[in-house]
Amino acid sequence: MSVDYDRIHKPIRKLRKLLKTFPKNPSFDEVHDLRSNIRRIEVILAALSLDSKGTDRRLLKDLARVRKRGSKVRDADVFTRFTADCHPAGEEDCSLELLEHLGAERKRRAAKLYSTISRRSALLDDGLRRTSKHVSKALEDQANGSSSSGQSGISATALKLESELAEPLRLSRQNLHPYRLKVKELQNLLRTAQRPKNPSFVRTLRKVKDAIGEWHDWQELSLLAAEILAQEDKCSLVRQLKEMTQRKFTDALTVTESMRRQYFKVSLKKRPRTGRVARPAWEAALAIAA
Repeated sequence: MSVDYDRIHKPIRKLRKLLKTFPKNPSFDEVHDLRSNIRRIEVILAALSLDSKGTDRRLLKDLARVRKRGSKVRDADVFTRFTADCHPAGEEDCSLELLEHLGAERKRRAAKLYSTISRRSALLDDGLRRTSKHVSKALEDQANGSSSSGQSGISATALKLESELAEPLRLSRQNLHPYRLKVKELQNLLRTAQRPKNPSFVRTLRKVKDAIGEWHDWQELSLLAAEILAQEDKCSLVRQLKEMTQRKFTDALTVTESMRRQYFKVSLKKRPRTGRVARPAWEAALAIAA
């Protein structure tokens, strides 16, 4: 089993199409597709060692700017949904004030995102076209034995990430979100396999990524609400958001530690040996190069 060339090129094709028709007031799904496809391209280019070369490097810088602008819009959407789901008795004014702030921010950030894309759409499209050719060449060179990059590079990166997921020994509020970034990167790499081996491991990665991401969103909203509603004495909305953040942190930590025990043999009582990874996780990465 090896990488699926179509899966590798798919995010590039989808992003080119999306950028050509990206609206001024994008939906949540359109922003999600924009960000997720950029993330996948970033991961693939890094694994193929194309992220530090000429035009590909410049393209990544431009895409990172678009992704970050998109993240601001996405955050406003998620925070609005979370706030609307909270109904503290007698705190309608607090909720309304926060929702109005989020609505205004969403509009402002969507305008910046659209402006960034519209100004650079032609350059981005040209860059994505060139990068697609560079990706194909890297994979062909590896298949011909003339390069160590290509699918072996993707597999090596996946194996390295798996080993790193056994660290740190203890996860906390300070390192849990950075840990999620590695989980997400590994998930994106494993998705390039034609038929991922041990799909339950890939599903577990997604479960962990989503759980940590939800906690982080609640935490960011809680901090924002405390700032926006600073003049509101005894606002129960702020207290409710803090309580929800704590529950989501506990849930995320539980799910993540369960994965680490099952697939990475991590125990809080004993530091794992370097590179100690359970067979299902190891096979999932090796399947890319097989």
